[in-house]
Amino acid sequence: MPVAVKDLYDMAEDAVAKAEVPAIQKPPALPANRMPVTPAVDLVQPNPKAAAPSEPSRVLPVKAQPPAAEPEKSPVIKKMTELSPEQEEQRLIEEAQSSRFSGRPGPAIAHYQQVLAHHPAFSRVRLQLAELLLQTGKPEDALQVLRAGYAIRPNDDLAIASGRMLAEQGRRDDALDWFVRGRAGLRPADHALMGALLAQAQRFDESVKAYQRALAAEPDRGGWLLGLGVSLESLGRMDEARAVYQKALQQGEFKPEVIEFLRKKTDARGL
Repeated sequence: MPVAVKDLYDMAEDAVAKAEVPAIQKPPALPANRMPVTPAVDLVQPNPKAAAPSEPSRVLPVKAQPPAAEPEKSPVIKKMTELSPEQEEQRLIEEAQSSRFSGRPGPAIAHYQQVLAHHPAFSRVRLQLAELLLQTGKPEDALQVLRAGYAIRPNDDLAIASGRMLAEQGRRDDALDWFVRGRAGLRPADHALMGALLAQAQRFDESVKAYQRALAAEPDRGGWLLGLGVSLESLGRMDEARAVYQKALQQGEFKPEVIEFLRKKTDARGL
């Protein structure tokens, strides 16, 4: 098998005045009375005709009334907005993403796990959590997150993500199995990766079909053309392989050894 097949595997995956109060005027002083005043009643001997002074009336002092109190204001109650489950879920996701992009994977993982504890079928969160676990060196935990989600609700994205992770670990057959489960959602790059895996398994006819599906969407991908050429050659379809190799040489950017390989294959004597 040409060394170029291994190269395919690496190329499959290339939006905060107060108003003054006037002074009270004092009343004018009364003029002084120059005439002596003779009292009509002897100040020493009381007038017998004068009525005996009556006992002073017992008028109870008027109790001072306190100033009228201002009407009591209703206490200001801060209304706490209660989040709906969807809003709470979104809040946790935003916090997880903030922690993730600020280089704090631990809190991000905890937030994602908290969302999944209440909404286990939320596949988007599972995909993000699995990716983060993979980045932190926990591939088996990442796969477990994806598989658990697929068991709850089968989903093409979960299956494809599982396939890609398994392919990166070199678990070819398991990867192909998961790609088959998610076949309806495969993208061109997924088809190309399947083509490379199938070629490794020497399932060249299936590999050709997988590469052709990928190239139907993106016909100028040099690495995919290279992979298709290898599989065609392995099936003995030399003329087709040579034409594909030629196009790969024109379209792709390869390492020097791969370029040399393609030149030999496009030579009339190369196949």
